[in-house]
Amino acid sequence: MSGWRSILLSVFPFLGPVHRAAHAGREQLRRGLNAVRASGRRAWFNRVWEPRIRREAARASGSERPVVHLYAVCWNEERIIPWFLAHYVPFVERIVIYDNGSTDGTRELLSRCPRVEIRHFDTGGKRDEVVRMGIRNSAWKESAGKADFVIVCDMDEFLWHPRMPSLLAVMKKNGFTVLKPQGWQMVADRLPDYVEGRQLTELVFEGVEDGRNFSKTVLFDPNRIREIHFGPGSHRSSPEGKVKIFSSDGAKLLHYTLRDTALWKLSVNRGRIAEADRTAGRSRHYLRTEEQVRAAWDRLAQRKVRVSPEMMAGADAQSRGPR
Repeated sequence: MSGWRSILLSVFPFLGPVHRAAHAGREQLRRGLNAVRASGRRAWFNRVWEPRIRREAARASGSERPVVHLYAVCWNEERIIPWFLAHYVPFVERIVIYDNGSTDGTRELLSRCPRVEIRHFDTGGKRDEVVRMGIRNSAWKESAGKADFVIVCDMDEFLWHPRMPSLLAVMKKNGFTVLKPQGWQMVADRLPDYVEGRQLTELVFEGVEDGRNFSKTVLFDPNRIREIHFGPGSHRSSPEGKVKIFSSDGAKLLHYTLRDTALWKLSVNRGRIAEADRTAGRSRHYLRTEEQVRAAWDRLAQRKVRVSPEMMAGADAQSRGPR
């Protein structure tokens, strides 16, 4: 603190709290204005662009679909893999999975899908978020010149729109390079056993909106975005390049770590957190007690609502495609 400020505060000590209150008020105002702008932007997209997507869907029969590649990090995800592939294979041409030394049936299940390429990475048995961030921030770059869009997600994250191919076609046709979906934490007691011919979105369609944690920019154009700059867990990003954001509530990122999976991940990951992550405060959700996790899920269950009426009925037939 400069000398004149120290003198001023010694004479008028009440100015300290006044200054802090003014600073806090300015920060609240900034956040409020940002929220208003974001709300207005979404309202504009819902009113203007969602009808365009419906019109595109009505006339898109036989038209060329944008090429999509997907990159994901994986460890012991055998329960959700069949649902993951059933969801993404209909509109993703190439799926690259970075496996962190899975010890269950993960690799066998993935190898059955001809669109999947499995790549191994070793972190010495630890869950290392720094390594994971490095993969998320660089792996997709090999799709430049080969794909119109890439998806960089976790195995429990399902990017959904009732007319996904038409959404992608509209984004490509109008030069949008980054998708900002509406984030949801899905809520159910357990992950259903896989049912051939069904979609997980048809069976678990209730959740709690969570834009803070799950409105991730997982889909973007690898040709015009130079860097995506994902932070820990990809909850935040700072894309560089030609950034034109599509921000409609019709697109949703659904987080399908459900109650039973959350408790399992808590038990197996608590001892796997890399020391650097512990020191930096990353992956702290794996340090909670089982009682805390159960209480959090009880609170979520009280707030859950249906995400979209189109989920229960199933996605449009065009977004299914042949498996």
